[in-house]
Amino acid sequence: MKIIKNNKNLLYLACIIVVILFNLLFVEFGFIVLIVIVSLIIVATTITLKDEKKQLILLAFLLVFHIYVWFIFT
Repeated sequence: MKIIKNNKNLLYLACIIVVILFNLLFVEFGFIVLIVIVSLIIVATTITLKDEKKQLILLAFLLVFHIYVWFIFT
């Protein structure tokens, strides 16, 4: 957890970049907007949480959410 504490801003920036790049894989623009909004809400919620376990749970949920959406729409 020391790495996450020291590089939190970098971690959140990486999450946002991965979310946006992942969503560029979708052809339908409406789905991109919807998924980006949901993902950014999850990342923003993660940033505001103080508990590291909850942060990791939300980031894991974000990853599972994107994998689920990717399998449904591709």
